[in-house]
Amino acid sequence: MEVKYVNNNGVSVNLNKCPYKMLVSDLLDSEWECISSSDEILEFRKKIQGKELKIDSLQGDGKKARENHSCLLDVFETDIIRKKPGKIYVDDYYMLCYIVKDIKNLWETSVVVSSEYSLVTDHPFWIREKRVTYERKQGEDNGYLDYPYDYPYDYSPNQTAVFIENTEIMPADFKMVIQGPCKNPEITIGDNKYQIVTELSSYEYIVLNSIDRTAYKVSRNGLVTNVWASLNRDYDNFAQIPQGKHSIATNGVFPLDITMYMKRSEPRWS
Repeated sequence: MEVKYVNNNGVSVNLNKCPYKMLVSDLLDSEWECISSSDEILEFRKKIQGKELKIDSLQGDGKKARENHSCLLDVFETDIIRKKPGKIYVDDYYMLCYIVKDIKNLWETSVVVSSEYSLVTDHPFWIREKRVTYERKQGEDNGYLDYPYDYPYDYSPNQTAVFIENTEIMPADFKMVIQGPCKNPEITIGDNKYQIVTELSSYEYIVLNSIDRTAYKVSRNGLVTNVWASLNRDYDNFAQIPQGKHSIATNGVFPLDITMYMKRSEPRWS
């Protein structure tokens, strides 16, 4: 099992590889809060949760234990200073979180610093991402589509994906990227429909994000424009993708990229 922490600046640390060693913790425990009234259960929900991580910082990589401890703390505190969560990974699953406390139990030597860190999250789910592309039909474009400005994917005309599958029992959030040229693009995923009533020229794209419920367009020169007002109000344009395998259909031949954020209360064991 690989356990690593990646801060919001992209710095990654393997917590089970020298000079760090993670000990037994409650990281994989889960809990639902029960909401009740008059001794009747009304619903279940997840609340802000805290977890404890016991990590030894060891001597290694040409540094003393205290130096490696300081490096690890810098990785954690970057998220606090920037007020953007990091990610703690267990294999392919991650949880968004902050490390908010460091209590040292052993620090007098240069060989090892033993600390108990407190992790806090307001989204206590383990997330696994799945990416699906829906391409232009073959023959519509004989070359590759290379889009600039922070969209790191080049479309090839010979790849096609027409289904998307959420293998978890919880509905999944998504980020959808719609490429131009197209007019009033409409996407159907299973029974859900999504549409932005606008026109995209070549090398422009729209990002639809169900997590923060945003919709914006990025032009060829990198200008970002809010297109919330252009959403088709007849549809729930941020509807999560339910469990199961769903067909994808569009009202045109524009390239489409979907990242699905499948979630669980704990990582799936294998």
